[in-house]
Amino acid sequence: MHDGSSSAAAELEEDYDPTDKIQAVQRLMQSHAKGDVLTGVFYINAKAPNFVDMLNVTDQPLATLPESVTRPGREVLAKCMDELR
Repeated sequence: MHDGSSSAAAELEEDYDPTDKIQAVQRLMQSHAKGDVLTGVFYINAKAPNFVDMLNVTDQPLATLPESVTRPGREVLAKCMDELR
């Protein structure tokens, strides 16, 4: 690193189950106790809605959508501005 320190990366064990919430919390606590920092996805709630579905994102590339779909009308923009006041 720029300050002379170093960092190391390691993968999770092959039998690690990212859907086990208790195991994920235990892993966080173990890493914290050793002074390690976990990065990446180490817990997945398979029953929760995914981010794309929550945002109601279209499957069609945004660049191919017509302006009438991607650009809100004056009334919508005015309403948004009113809500911010």
